[in-house]
Amino acid sequence: MKDQNLVRHLAACETMGGATCICSDKTGTLTQNRMTVTKLWMAGSLYEEIPTSKSGLADRVLNYLNEGIAVNSSAYIEKREEGLPVFVGAKTECALLVLSDKLGSSYEDIRKDAQIVRAYPFSSKKKRMSTLIKSDSGYRLYTKGASEVVLDLCTEVLDADGDAVRLDDEEKAKLMRTIEDWAGQGLRTLSLTVAIHGDDLELPSESEKECHLEQKLILVAIVGIEDPLRDEVPGSVETCKRAGIKVRMLTGDNILTASSIGRKCGILTDGIAIEGPKFRKMTMRELDQILPKLQIIARCSPEDKLKLVNRLKDLGEVVAVTGDGTNDSPALKAANVGFAMGISGTEVAKDASDIILLDDNFSSIEKAVLWGRNVYDAIRKFIQFQLTVNIVAVTIAFIGAVTGGESPLSAVQMLWVNLIMDTMAALALATEPPTPSLLDRPPHGRHAPLITFRMWRTLVSQALLQLFFLFFILYGGYLIDATGINDNENEYKFWYDAGLVTKGGSLPAGRPPYSEQENAFVDTLIVPHVLTSTIIFNTFVFCQIFNEFNARRLENEWNLFAGVWKNYFFCVIWVITIAVQIVIVEVGGPVTQTTSLNASQWGFCIITSLISIPFAILVRFIPMPSDKYLERKFKPKDEVELSSLEVTEESQAELRLNMETGDEESEETRPRTASQNWRIAQGVMTKVGVIAAFRKPIDYRTSLH
Repeated sequence: MKDQNLVRHLAACETMGGATCICSDKTGTLTQNRMTVTKLWMAGSLYEEIPTSKSGLADRVLNYLNEGIAVNSSAYIEKREEGLPVFVGAKTECALLVLSDKLGSSYEDIRKDAQIVRAYPFSSKKKRMSTLIKSDSGYRLYTKGASEVVLDLCTEVLDADGDAVRLDDEEKAKLMRTIEDWAGQGLRTLSLTVAIHGDDLELPSESEKECHLEQKLILVAIVGIEDPLRDEVPGSVETCKRAGIKVRMLTGDNILTASSIGRKCGILTDGIAIEGPKFRKMTMRELDQILPKLQIIARCSPEDKLKLVNRLKDLGEVVAVTGDGTNDSPALKAANVGFAMGISGTEVAKDASDIILLDDNFSSIEKAVLWGRNVYDAIRKFIQFQLTVNIVAVTIAFIGAVTGGESPLSAVQMLWVNLIMDTMAALALATEPPTPSLLDRPPHGRHAPLITFRMWRTLVSQALLQLFFLFFILYGGYLIDATGINDNENEYKFWYDAGLVTKGGSLPAGRPPYSEQENAFVDTLIVPHVLTSTIIFNTFVFCQIFNEFNARRLENEWNLFAGVWKNYFFCVIWVITIAVQIVIVEVGGPVTQTTSLNASQWGFCIITSLISIPFAILVRFIPMPSDKYLERKFKPKDEVELSSLEVTEESQAELRLNMETGDEESEETRPRTASQNWRIAQGVMTKVGVIAAFRKPIDYRTSLH
């Protein structure tokens, strides 16, 4: 929560650590979502600065403009006595309401007096919305939307007196150049229009989902809306690139606005920017050819987003995608990790997501990647440590039992080892805080093995070193010093095999009690044997204690202690483990089958175990083969010339509107795989669920609580 990520599905956090591609919205995620009208064209006049009064403007022009802004919108502004006003609804519509307020109009009064006949909400497919109202002389249809789309439907334009005059091709081309110039500055452009009808208008039926009256429109105004880029976004995009994650922008803006914002935030470099209509017509073969360089999709619809996500997943990418609308829910479901906007997102989008961005900020996605990689590394660190302990414990117990008739480690000792291995080490290694260095390497991807070559090198070398120490103590203890470790060992084995004494030195069940002389003799037999077992046990445990430092590093890092003091859990658990081990050895006695050690024996156990740390550093000099799974490569079937799709200064205008026309090309005729069929079925079920949610009756008594 502190990093503005509300995780709905816990597995998504780990998956995000392996993300190779992020498909991000623009508005509110890359930008601040603080829309302001900065440029205005109205009634033949271009305003570089927004007028603060209606002086010099015809009343009819202002009436059409203000009425269209008020009725063709569902947003509103909450004015508070203290602080700034609060914008509720689409931020683009709120910016228009502020413009209307500057021109001396009250949208609230207009809405009260307006007689709305039919409203057609914004369509991401048609890129416009309309509202039909009843007027004194008939009906008026107000339409606003993507500037070039709505302008193409206009046949007339208002002049300075508020009269409708013919909009010829020359004037339309001039307006198009104005739109392109504003879009090149990163402004979102909208066209505001009106269509005037008489009382004899045939009203559309309630069953009609699309408005057939959106034709022969009269252009009222064109606005340029600025949405500043978030200050932290360029740095976050650069961090993602350094981490091997490709960032793509999917936006509903036109290609020039999207390209301008893309360059400012570092997404569009030497790649391709393409518009949704052309993207939709591409076959899978053509799509595979441009994907390596595709960086921006402008005029992107939810269907385009879903198509891109599914294709990237088919090519082995781990895809994260952002969305805020109800129509984005299929893409959020289809992605490996779906991010919904916590502020501007709908409830349907949030329900379909895995993680909710509480601040709608792209930099929060970077935090999700950081924590995802940290979780994944914590799992691998624990596995690296646990496998080392398992290999050594199983080997020493098995070989010791085969050669000596019993395991050098007793059952109670093995329980303590398992506690260190399963609980203490898990807490110590899993609580490592994330560090920025996690973003300095490529993502592990979808098919990466959990244990890398470098991890195998570390755990195998540590296991061999520890086994060498333990076998040396078990079979060559007489070489250590004159502590009498192996004295009377053969005599003890004779008594043990004959059933005259147990491993702990006690009387076997069913045998007559020892005499005083036998008790004294048994003590001389059992103490050296328990001493050998205690030194093996103590050395083994301290090897694991020091090996926890080795397990903190998965690659070729030399400093095994970097950042260890920032992990308070690790330090506390490490100290507790040592303290409990001392108590077990010195106080455990018959319960733990250990005996007290003197200073030289403690020194031998600790120094021997401590060798594992410099040994781990030396092992890092052993070269290992590179992990091929880290190299992500697209392999399209045919190489193609991509320069024609790249956005350059010369080709921007051509890319904007002069896309190829004609019939949509058919997909390659090839059988679908089982996974593709299942994904299609999931998409259908998701859409059915969304429709069912809207059709579900609402209990207003419950909804009020």
